[in-house]
Amino acid sequence: MNNNRVSSFITGLLTFWKPSLGRRMTVAFTVFGLLIGYLTVITLTMIFTRDFISFTEKVIEERLRALTPPGGADRLLSLVNLQREDIQETIRIAKNLSSRLHTLSKFNLYVQGGAGEKWREIYVDKDNIFRTRDVGDGGLISELQRCLYTKTIYEPHGIFWGKQDTITFMSDITRPGDRHHYVLNLQINRRGIVALFNRNVYKIMALGLLLLLVSNLLGHLFSAFLVRPITSLSREAEAMAAGDFDRVFHTREKNEIGALAEALNSLVARVRTDIREREELLLGTLLALTRSIDAKSHWTAGHSERVTGYAEQLAVALPLDEKTRKELKIAAVLHDIGKIAVPGRILDKEGHLSAEEYDLVKQHPQTGADIIADIPAYEGVRPAILYHHEHWDGGGYPEGLKGEDIPFLARILTIADVYDALLEDRPYRKGLGREEIRAYFEAERGKIFDPELAEVFIQSFL
Repeated sequence: MNNNRVSSFITGLLTFWKPSLGRRMTVAFTVFGLLIGYLTVITLTMIFTRDFISFTEKVIEERLRALTPPGGADRLLSLVNLQREDIQETIRIAKNLSSRLHTLSKFNLYVQGGAGEKWREIYVDKDNIFRTRDVGDGGLISELQRCLYTKTIYEPHGIFWGKQDTITFMSDITRPGDRHHYVLNLQINRRGIVALFNRNVYKIMALGLLLLLVSNLLGHLFSAFLVRPITSLSREAEAMAAGDFDRVFHTREKNEIGALAEALNSLVARVRTDIREREELLLGTLLALTRSIDAKSHWTAGHSERVTGYAEQLAVALPLDEKTRKELKIAAVLHDIGKIAVPGRILDKEGHLSAEEYDLVKQHPQTGADIIADIPAYEGVRPAILYHHEHWDGGGYPEGLKGEDIPFLARILTIADVYDALLEDRPYRKGLGREEIRAYFEAERGKIFDPELAEVFIQSFL
């Protein structure tokens, strides 16, 4: 018992997490949404980096401009070796320039007197006083020369994927009238996504949760929109696989799904045609067999075909749906196919049958049911063939079924079979007239015949 419960639980769990197309699309949209969020943060960080560098450059340049006296050709060099409070304030402001994502780690000024002259660095000593010194780094000198031609140099140290990194920025801040060339060099530390997350844990968690929910919702909506017609086609296909070949694939889609539905409809039409042709061939073969069986005795010649006609008329009077009418027709055609095992001498015998002979006759429903047992398409008609000699009161054969335990189609066949037997001549009697048959049916309602079906038959035929 416990093992069954565990097995059912595991089966249910695996079924729930089955990677259906809809669930895959939902997961894909969720991952896609998170990826978009990540790329958005990366893009915004890069935009903010540009803005921060531009802002920092302007602030420092404006502060330096405010420090230098008007006029003269060496305004920035005039600040060298001076100790003034406004210079120290400018340095303090520069050191404190930062944002949530960036910090200014250092800035340097470089000056060149003219073409071919040495580059010197204007740096800040430990006392926050501007000093100068020669630049001996050949690579730095090349970068400074390049900056004079390009005006700005922006150099991230590698591709930014959200990890903390450093950016070097150079800008030519030489102004009209300056005799020397001045280059401002900034080094920016970009904190990255981890630092941003640590500084804004709750906000980012809320944003991430919202992004996750929206992505999941969009995934559900899009998967439902795309998967719904496929699911509909799948249900139709399952119904067809179960044998209902009258179904049609319906879809309003004008895309590949619509083309698939049309192709499936064409395929099913071909299959339906092939099945119909095979069924007609098989039915024709069996009908020929039943005719040969009926022909074993001139008393029963044409019996199966007449019973089929009566059963079809009763089906219209009831009325029955097309599928049930089709099954009834096949059952009526084949209802006496089991008589192939009954000797002709018994079928033609003019007197009453002996007990042994009657027992042999009573085997024909079972024989007929066994003959078609291996034909899957006739599974629905087999009970009608097997039980068409059962009586409403339980007095029939082969199993003595009673009332509504007798299959519905078998009850209809009983009426059609008995009607033809009464109407036609037999070795032991002449065929009965309409009034005699009516009286017989009235008397046997609720005994041999289903009373409701017998009433419909009497009103329609008699």
